[in-house]
Amino acid sequence: MINYIKSEFYRIFNRSYFKLYVVMVSMLMFIVNQIIKLYPRNEMNLRLVIEGSILISKLVIFLIIPIVYMIILEENKTGTLKNVLAFGLSRNKIFLSKIIVCSMLIFITMFSSLTLFILSGWIMFSKGENISTTMLMGYGLRLLV
Repeated sequence: MINYIKSEFYRIFNRSYFKLYVVMVSMLMFIVNQIIKLYPRNEMNLRLVIEGSILISKLVIFLIIPIVYMIILEENKTGTLKNVLAFGLSRNKIFLSKIIVCSMLIFITMFSSLTLFILSGWIMFSKGENISTTMLMGYGLRLLV
């Protein structure tokens, strides 16, 4: 099963559309920061950007749909699922492997896009006096949950 997971990662990372998808989601986060900067509030700072990113991270359901297409439906489109089944893996192992790969790719996409969101907010709104390391640690823990 580990070899099948490795082959799924190899297939996904060697296709250009996953890389393009990560770049598009990251650029969307950057554009959201630009829109926040144009918002006419004087008290806008990095703390509000971090709180907004927690709300954005709850939209993970929209990250799932394209990644599931990249992994599961691509097998049906190319007709290679029969080859995998003929190799001797059970359907349960194949399904579990695809779920593990989907979860890891969603985490990679969410981590990279939210990192760009926080970094661009840091650059645009400067650190401010309301930011502390405990707040950033709390943000990291909320992201993991």
